[in-house]
Amino acid sequence: MMNQRNIATGQRGMVASAHPTISSSGIQMLRMGGNAMDAAIAMALTSDVIFPDMCGLGGDAFFLYYDVSLNKVFAIEGSGHSGEHYDIEFFKQLNKETIDEHGPHSISVPGAVAAYFLGLRQFGSKTFKECANDAIFLSEQGCSVSSKLANYIQKHRQRVALDSDLSSILFDQQGQPKKFGDIMVQTSLAQTLKLLSEGDETTFYTELASTMVKSLNDKGNKLTERDFEFMEASIKEPISLQYQNNTIFQ
Repeated sequence: MMNQRNIATGQRGMVASAHPTISSSGIQMLRMGGNAMDAAIAMALTSDVIFPDMCGLGGDAFFLYYDVSLNKVFAIEGSGHSGEHYDIEFFKQLNKETIDEHGPHSISVPGAVAAYFLGLRQFGSKTFKECANDAIFLSEQGCSVSSKLANYIQKHRQRVALDSDLSSILFDQQGQPKKFGDIMVQTSLAQTLKLLSEGDETTFYTELASTMVKSLNDKGNKLTERDFEFMEASIKEPISLQYQNNTIFQ
């Protein structure tokens, strides 16, 4: 009986992810003639659908990209900043020495969307729309709840239940946490991806920002539309160090 996984090999390309469906999006993009950046963004968008507890348009994104023509590694940073109303004095007034892990004041401006578009614009060969095809299909038609997501929903069921939008996706019609293999549909995510496919990151940080800000403010968050307008991803020199004649990048 085998006690370890086989080593994967290939001749024309390779992808790796935490779920077969996500990897499938990357493989499909490579088969369509896309490059590594195209595949990475396609997989990131499909991750948004498969793992709403981990990945999403409302999060941040950081990645390294090796350009073989330049023999150079680039770092793309999509780290969202805190809102203009958040400073040390704000948290002192709340008698807090640290920022809560959960809750309205733990949320910053999401940087992932800016990073996706910057990566495609600088290094990709496909459009955002082409990269989002799988994610749109899966969010519209539904995908199976993974064992990992099912465990997360069960573990955090009380927190999920506090948000009607989230519970409508992660709970079944009887109001119970969805189980492994149940179908999860995310029509609002599909609509958002379609809007982004017809525009660019400014669609997210201006047109869609008003809806997000209203929802966040209703929950007690202090972000403003102005905070979203100033969000930009950037390309930087990656952190690196030498180890046994190799350069390790972070």
